[in-house]
Amino acid sequence: MKNRPFSWVCSGRVSAFFFAFWLSMHSFSLAGEVILVRPTQETPAARLFEDSKEVYESRRGFIDLNVQPLLPALEINESDILELSFFPDAHYRVIVQSISRQKNGAMSISGVIEGQQIGSFVLTFDQEGFLITLQDIERALLYRSSGRPPESPGIVTEIDTTKLPPMRDLPPLIPPVTE
Repeated sequence: MKNRPFSWVCSGRVSAFFFAFWLSMHSFSLAGEVILVRPTQETPAARLFEDSKEVYESRRGFIDLNVQPLLPALEINESDILELSFFPDAHYRVIVQSISRQKNGAMSISGVIEGQQIGSFVLTFDQEGFLITLQDIERALLYRSSGRPPESPGIVTEIDTTKLPPMRDLPPLIPPVTE
């Protein structure tokens, strides 16, 4: 067998292949996981919610929001995974798709539920409080949460979207007559 010189074209292809492999492995390892929401122990105040529950509300509870990654030195980046546990049996992993910061200090994070074609997540946060909306289309559930961290836990409501009243066949709204 005769030794042939290694061509520059082949050398460039091999180098490009290894660089692409290194870049793909490096980008996967950069995605972090953050535990953002976890349920708290049920307190006697939670029983007050049971009396005024709507037909479509499955349950209510309290959550703790991990505000540390949301502070000005933001630790959350796009493609990170957020772990949310609204109830002990309601656990979600959300892939961050976008982060927007406002001049007033408020920020908004949106993403999709891992492993689902359609499923949305939005978190709006500032020093006054937070709002979370997560819609699980596959299970027909909607989670809405709000609170004022860190001094008090947030309130979360699980909504069964199959029990929501119809919205498109409402009677028309007629504006008042002004003379």
